[in-house]
Amino acid sequence: MKRKARENVPARADARLGTWKAPLIATMLVGIAWVGPVRSQDQAELPQSVRVLKLEREKRVNEFVDDQKARYLAGLEKLRTDWVAQNRVEDALVALELRNTLEETSDLELSDAEIVALPNRLKKVVETWRTAIEKEITEANAALVTQLDAIRVNAIKKGDLELVRTLETEIEGAKKLGLSMGPPDWKVVEISDVPGLSAAESAIYPWITADGLMFLWEQKGGQGPEIWQSSRTGLSASWSEPHKIADGRHPAVSRNGKEMLYFPAPTSPGTKIHFATRSHITESFGSPVPLPEFSEYMWHKSPWISGDGSLVVLQAGRPKCEFYLTKRNPDADTWGPPELIRFEDRESLRPGITWPFLSADRKQLWFSNDGDQNAQLAYASRETTDEAFDRVTLLEFEGKPVFGRSPRLLISTRELYFTARVGEKEWRLKRAVLEKLPSASR
Repeated sequence: MKRKARENVPARADARLGTWKAPLIATMLVGIAWVGPVRSQDQAELPQSVRVLKLEREKRVNEFVDDQKARYLAGLEKLRTDWVAQNRVEDALVALELRNTLEETSDLELSDAEIVALPNRLKKVVETWRTAIEKEITEANAALVTQLDAIRVNAIKKGDLELVRTLETEIEGAKKLGLSMGPPDWKVVEISDVPGLSAAESAIYPWITADGLMFLWEQKGGQGPEIWQSSRTGLSASWSEPHKIADGRHPAVSRNGKEMLYFPAPTSPGTKIHFATRSHITESFGSPVPLPEFSEYMWHKSPWISGDGSLVVLQAGRPKCEFYLTKRNPDADTWGPPELIRFEDRESLRPGITWPFLSADRKQLWFSNDGDQNAQLAYASRETTDEAFDRVTLLEFEGKPVFGRSPRLLISTRELYFTARVGEKEWRLKRAVLEKLPSASR
């Protein structure tokens, strides 16, 4: 069975199994339309006791990971500051990158080659993280298998063969569970103006860098649309006085704040996406150059760029829009051919899906489910990056649709920044606070 976008349905969860190779994403999203778990016709409905056990297992692992994450974030930050004091700037940069990775994904998944290249103290950090997480997962899975097997034995005694077969499938799956039983679900608990940001009332289309320390937006200027920027020194610090950095629209910036995708002014329906760089985050961007890889796509707009600058997503087409992903080539100056981002049930969405925003692990995709005044914020999920997105959630707050554009998620603070409709044709920057929902009944 497939999940389809629905309105006014209870928020429930999914029945998918994660793997250790898939990082746990602290991605924070919103309620879900539950259609049902995928299972063969000869499998019985899971008893409530089984669902409770699986939820308890996930809660145990997640609490352990959250505790370890806090400790390791503090440890990596101490290493970074120590190395800065010792003028080991490059080592400090690696520690900072690892810290940001852990903060965004709740994992330190690196290739063997990447680990070999690390400074010795960071190698130890990654190795001890892996050992601790793998040990906890192994123990949690073993406990769940034991509990499920006890229920299976009881089902054998009662002569319930259908339930026995279902439990055998569950037991095999439990042995392979990783950090998460699937991408998490979220709900909106608050919507407000962006705290502490002195942006103009005409400010729209936000972008916040992956570390949460730089905020950009578009606003009306005397000669056309302009891109403005504000920054802060920490997630609890105040935003700086904003300043203009470019003439144009739809900014998307890498984590380090030195690479930007946007549409330079003056803009028109035929304006192409451009790429610009700068040497320091306090400077204006240099002359933009077009991305020829998207030149053949009509009406392309609303770009997204990954924190490390290696991936780009944008929408193309009109009135029916699709999302396309392109990867940066090893030479760092060119990009690969755009690939269509697939939905399992594209027809369940509005033709004009707009404003893509991909999670760090590429397993959840935020977007606006339409391109007009009634564009409802939504997100889609998948278990692996080679699958189509097969689960769509339409965002609601206090029982009403959340209409908006340009959703931008800051995972570390569970905040969603977006442009909200506040009048007939008026839009304004807003912030939604998200709360993680319990995992679904499996």
